[in-house]
Amino acid sequence: MSSEEEYVVIPYLVECAGKLLMVRRWIRPLHPAPCIDYDRTGAFDVFEADLSSKPCRWRGVNDLGGHALFVSSSSSKSFPAGECSGVQENYIYFMNEFSGLKLVADPLHDSGVYNMKNGVITPLLSETAAVPSNHVGPWRPTWLFPTQAM
Repeated sequence: MSSEEEYVVIPYLVECAGKLLMVRRWIRPLHPAPCIDYDRTGAFDVFEADLSSKPCRWRGVNDLGGHALFVSSSSSKSFPAGECSGVQENYIYFMNEFSGLKLVADPLHDSGVYNMKNGVITPLLSETAAVPSNHVGPWRPTWLFPTQAM
């Protein structure tokens, strides 16, 4: 990321393997010119809470210990990558956070997958993925997680 660029930073808290993580998502803000596609996620930072230090601190991590993270403003969760088909370890799966007229037609606009090892972001779904055409009004995608039987 260039230091000259401005970003919006969105934090998420996620429990992962008994540790408290803070995930920071760096998004290039909306551009006033509608023809410029600028509101996209550029990077992520992940920090682990070090509760044993006085005062408590956040320390950077670059490995999720075999887990994958799913983050969005409505819900965030971690899973061991081997328990979910197609999910890869040390990846952050993320959902669109902005709402606006442009996103009514494409609610997955800035949804994707971030590889913590190389910093590459890929789209969550292919461009051929179907978006409901009969839905009226703005809507935002969210994660749905299975519940465990008690």
